[in-house]
Amino acid sequence: MNAILSGAAAGITGNTITNPIWMVKTRMQLLPKEGGGQIVYTGYRNAVKTIFREEGLGGFYRGISASYWGCTEGCIQFVLYERVKTKLLHRENKRRAALKLPPTDTLPKSTYFFSAAFSKCLATITTYPHEVARTRMREQATAGVFKYNGMIRTLRTIGAEEGRKGLYAGIGTHTARVVPNSAIMFLAYEVVNEWIRRRERS
Repeated sequence: MNAILSGAAAGITGNTITNPIWMVKTRMQLLPKEGGGQIVYTGYRNAVKTIFREEGLGGFYRGISASYWGCTEGCIQFVLYERVKTKLLHRENKRRAALKLPPTDTLPKSTYFFSAAFSKCLATITTYPHEVARTRMREQATAGVFKYNGMIRTLRTIGAEEGRKGLYAGIGTHTARVVPNSAIMFLAYEVVNEWIRRRERS
């Protein structure tokens, strides 16, 4: 529980500090709508100046509530991963006991990899709508009016106009990017952790 709370606190702090960076990046990626009075940014400096002039400091924090919700993804992933790993380790030790082998505290590297991939995939699917909401909330105003305001209102608008498909738009490419990345990261952690334990024992 302490690890989860610490991770959530770190995520909230990190998102609060870096949200302006992601906000500008998203604005640069979104194409302005023709006839909507939206501005074509000429570069990052121009984008920062324009956002500050048109929307004030708060403009750099559009979508921050969705980013905070995104912190739950990491929490879900860690809980699932630890539970899956513990269950598989218990099963492995039961098998070893039947063969009259000593218990172990490690699993095959492939098991770590696929356990992490499974946990990340479920966590991503569970929390993905916040990704869509965050991007929509960072869109420029159209004719001076922001269509998406507030995470819950944004989700309701997307759900009403586009249905479930809209709430999960882009999940395929997002999953293809984050799942392998997370699985490799967790595998690297377990390998390094195991190496350190072996050195301490020797």
